[in-house]
Amino acid sequence: MPLNPLVFQKKPTLVGIQIPNLCQEVLDKLSPVFSRIDEQSVDMAVDEIARASLIALYGIGREGLQIKGFANRLSTHWSG
Repeated sequence: MPLNPLVFQKKPTLVGIQIPNLCQEVLDKLSPVFSRIDEQSVDMAVDEIARASLIALYGIGREGLQIKGFANRLSTHWSG
């Protein structure tokens, strides 16, 4: 049975919100935050993390999930 091309002409939505619009809204809200980041400080922090022999991370709830993701990335890149 061939696919109906009309089905794919609608823009993807998430509970009635068009996803491209939602993505742009998120980027617009994050832009001021990213513009305040001091890149030299980020480079220094990355260097410190790379030199560390042990890194302890702790978080609960949503922050805990983010910390787990960060820890997984660390173990992928710096596992010994």
